[in-house]
Amino acid sequence: MTSTSAGVWPPARRDAPPTRAPAGGARAPIVATIAAVVAALATYALAVRLGFAYDDEPMLASNRLIHSLAELPDALARPYWLQYGTLYRPLTTLAFGIDWAIGGGAPWLFHLMNVLWHAGVSALVVRLALRWLPPVAAGLAGVAFAVHPVHVEAVCNGVGRSELMSAAALLGVAMVATNTTLRDRDRLLLAALLSFAALGAKEGGVVAPAIAAAGSWVVVRDRARAARLALWCTVGIAPLLVARAAILGTLGGDQPHMAFQATSWWGGLQLALAMLPRSVALMLVPQRPVYEYSPTSAALADPDPFMMALGVLLVVAGAVVVVRCVRRPGWPAFCLLFAAVTLAPVSNLFIRAGIVLAERTLYAPSIGLVLLLATLAAPAVATLRPVARRLALGAAALWCGASAGLAWRDVPVWNSTASVVQAFTERNPRSYAGWMFLGNVHMLRNERPQALAAYQRALALFDRDHRLVHAAAVQMLFAADTAEAEYWFRTALQRWPAARRSRTVFARVLVARGRRDEAIAVLDAGLKLEPDQRGWVALRDSLRTAAP
Repeated sequence: MTSTSAGVWPPARRDAPPTRAPAGGARAPIVATIAAVVAALATYALAVRLGFAYDDEPMLASNRLIHSLAELPDALARPYWLQYGTLYRPLTTLAFGIDWAIGGGAPWLFHLMNVLWHAGVSALVVRLALRWLPPVAAGLAGVAFAVHPVHVEAVCNGVGRSELMSAAALLGVAMVATNTTLRDRDRLLLAALLSFAALGAKEGGVVAPAIAAAGSWVVVRDRARAARLALWCTVGIAPLLVARAAILGTLGGDQPHMAFQATSWWGGLQLALAMLPRSVALMLVPQRPVYEYSPTSAALADPDPFMMALGVLLVVAGAVVVVRCVRRPGWPAFCLLFAAVTLAPVSNLFIRAGIVLAERTLYAPSIGLVLLLATLAAPAVATLRPVARRLALGAAALWCGASAGLAWRDVPVWNSTASVVQAFTERNPRSYAGWMFLGNVHMLRNERPQALAAYQRALALFDRDHRLVHAAAVQMLFAADTAEAEYWFRTALQRWPAARRSRTVFARVLVARGRRDEAIAVLDAGLKLEPDQRGWVALRDSLRTAAP
């Protein structure tokens, strides 16, 4: 097989006659690309007025390492999340540092760059689709991607840049792999550089070799060519894998969500399978974003069997797609494979991530599904009579308009942490994390009764998060409910013996209640686990010295 001309579906055979120009003339592909860019810019135009919210605060506003170009090189050799020592995204960190230097830390520049990146990715979706789709279908695919409400978090939260940059690089890999006019040397070099960029922006970029191999295989059934391209992509990501291992001590680099830490491996797999259909539904059916999906204790203990069964079917379907793409390559299989391999790293099926489900992580996978829908619909619409064809295009336009409306209305949610957390609790009141974050907001405002109420509501839903247990216990102390606070501090130390803050505060609570010996015992137990904790040693020794 050879590369197809723009506007041709299905792929042309090597012995096929020359294809005609795309319908609409030579300008049609340009118009299709511009339409996607304009749709992206119009949908997210108000994002430039947003402030720093949610993860932006620790990652951008309070991250001193990106506030100075002199310190930026040091930031590139450190974890992405400094507080937790997790993840490694040097290119994203570099982009943040440059934005801060240019704009002096103004939020509008971070948001403007995100909108421009999203517009660029939307354009790349069109350009890739033009490999095998007519301009109208490719343009609709790009517009549908540009306005999809599942992308609101990735575009409107400053730290969503990692999703945008990585997706752009992966699309670049696909473009290079499906191009048959580049010299082999140039193709391999570009693939390696783009793979490096994809992983440097976000860990999901590790799938670049798979995308390259699939793209190469679908245009030219040459195993050596596909293998060579995948190898060079691997060469591109190898230095970053080494750096991740050195800086993070692991290739995964993330702390699993508390729900996964609170259950067995099998329980975590059940939860991941149950959430998989929801991820696919969010990409297929435009809907108002929920943003927060942390489970309750009941949902973790007894996941929905129907949703798990659907999850199993989706995993099996994904495996079938991989086999199909190898044995009978075609553009529909390639689109599905793109979606499957980009979803795999964030699905929690293989590596446990720091989230159970988040719309922002569906940014790259949604590219594959949007392209798939366009690929399946284009030949069917082409066979319709003119009136029916116009009706079909009108329905697609209405779909895009409704999606744009949902996304546009949700942009203001990301103006502040308070508005984001409010959306968490209103849209999914069964998520404990939303109430925990609301408690944190109240605590920062010194609204202690409201903070305690939010923490207690979160505890009623899920009591296996040590951050929540500690925060709730502290607020109970301020409310003079020392007995309840003591219960939760003991609970924290029983479940998480390494919870340093809880151990320190609990020891001081016991001292305040006149139970010095118990406080010493609590500190001794901690020192058996971490003998180098000098603060505990000093506190214990002072208690022993002061003992009557």
